[in-house]
Amino acid sequence: MATAVNEEVLEILSGWSGPRVVAKPPLKPGGVDPLGLRQVNFDLMDRCIPGLNNAATRLRPYTLVAWAWWKAAELARKEGGELVDPDRLKAYIDRVEVLFTVGHLLEQDFAGLLGSDTLRAEVVGRGTYDFSSPAWQAFRKRRAANTSLMAPVSYGPSAKEGAGLGYLSPRSDGTFAPTAEVMPAVMSFDAQLEGLHDDPCLASLECGEVDVERMQELYEYWAMDDLSDEESEVGRSRLVCGQRAGTIELIESILAEAEGPLRIDQIRWEMALSDTDAVPPGVEPTPASVWRAIQAQQLHRLSLEALLVWLLDTTTTRPHQLGELAEILVEAAELEDGTTFGDWLNDATLNEDGVGDPVVAIEEIEDVRQRERPDLALSGLRIALAVCGEIAGDKRLYDGAADRLPLSRALTRARRIASLPVRDGFEVLLSEWIIGQHLYWAVGRSGDETQRLRLMLDEGGWLAFSSYGNANPTPDRLATLLSLASDARIIAADELDGELVYFPA
Repeated sequence: MATAVNEEVLEILSGWSGPRVVAKPPLKPGGVDPLGLRQVNFDLMDRCIPGLNNAATRLRPYTLVAWAWWKAAELARKEGGELVDPDRLKAYIDRVEVLFTVGHLLEQDFAGLLGSDTLRAEVVGRGTYDFSSPAWQAFRKRRAANTSLMAPVSYGPSAKEGAGLGYLSPRSDGTFAPTAEVMPAVMSFDAQLEGLHDDPCLASLECGEVDVERMQELYEYWAMDDLSDEESEVGRSRLVCGQRAGTIELIESILAEAEGPLRIDQIRWEMALSDTDAVPPGVEPTPASVWRAIQAQQLHRLSLEALLVWLLDTTTTRPHQLGELAEILVEAAELEDGTTFGDWLNDATLNEDGVGDPVVAIEEIEDVRQRERPDLALSGLRIALAVCGEIAGDKRLYDGAADRLPLSRALTRARRIASLPVRDGFEVLLSEWIIGQHLYWAVGRSGDETQRLRLMLDEGGWLAFSSYGNANPTPDRLATLLSLASDARIIAADELDGELVYFPA
């Protein structure tokens, strides 16, 4: 592919007698991981809350897709079993999903679902929808990767066997079947839909037009909160297994010791401070220590990306040399002459117990205009390094691929330049941890139509293409875990003063 492109360019250039204006490259600014730090966080989350994501937050959709695949297979058997085209089964699943999601959208119960704008434009706005039309086949293809419940960004990965909750088992023809463990939930759900067993929109693999009004009426049969005991019990057994079990036990213990209901930010904070002791060699790190490492790594990434936001904003109007940028950081941090990088590094903000609060630092950085507050980003970075250092940078918790700058590597590199004047240390921080990381990953991921590179070296120094908004860490899946745990009745949830709070079941 690259050779063909190069030959095409050379052929075009051979016909030119001089310079000329060319079309602007069809590149759009983008990229969600400008420093390449995200995967380290994901790896830690997989040790603490594996198999889940930040979109699949409710239990009922897992039951729904398992039931839909079971029901499609039942309908296929009535028609002739193995002779049925697998795509007809998939089309049935897709139809069930649309009926389910449209009803929830119209009843304003759409949390944990995706594609509201698409559903309004494609289905709701029509007043009726023909599930036998060519438009339906095209709609199925468009929603498969993004808004379908089985999409990779939705319930698809976590619904399957493996690291997920194991509601579906794959078949060689690309279809799925519910696992034996979830059949009690499937049969309970089928009994709940008894009034729809003869409904044309569900009783056959094929279906014609269905009024949107009818889709809304179906809501009462499968509303998100109307879970049977069997559904919650199956969800509990699926959720409390493997590495998730220890995290859920930690949450339960925190809620049991609390004086009242806790918000998600309070639970996250308590979890991050619940185990700050070193883990002896040969002993598996506790879920609490892994969770603390997650928050420290989240803070590490956010702090560096916030400094990138500041750097891009500062260098948008004119080029800056590294020394000039470092001097601005020294002034922003209000550091005195003679301060070494080690002095700055060892002055981390600690709480009264002598340990860092990564969750609090994350909230502080998120709540400001990062382009104007590099001091908070510097403080956050220092706290993240201090949290890593409190247990000697345990590689079981803080390690990762070297080019992703995990905290253990960052701490080692920071200590090596501890004797430098803080200004010189900040130069190293900017050149290696931010600019170097960004160039490495932005260039390495080039090749599509996304402009990931945000910075260039001009004659007068570093110059940004444009400034960017605030950086935000990828959510840590805790909201998903708490939501699913409350649906499974492991813990209880309610609203208090307009906010969702959690307490023992």
